[in-house]
Amino acid sequence: MLRSLLAAAAITISLGMYLPLWQRICSRKTTGDFSKLTQLAILILQFLGLGIALLENARFLTAYYTVQIILVSITTVLIWRYYNER
Repeated sequence: MLRSLLAAAAITISLGMYLPLWQRICSRKTTGDFSKLTQLAILILQFLGLGIALLENARFLTAYYTVQIILVSITTVLIWRYYNER
């Protein structure tokens, strides 16, 4: 029960972080300090975390990293699209 609450809290906080970033990128067409390689490295780290969670059979971490990969992937696409439009 506690693990479910912690995973839900982590996912909620992640959404709270990414939604304003996506709005800023889409409306202002700026990414601030994000670079393409930095965002790609963050995405790779999420995949590595998912791999570890799968190897450890950690269901909650697997769900967490899956959601993180989706959120980071969206952000990565937005950032790469921004830099390609410049």
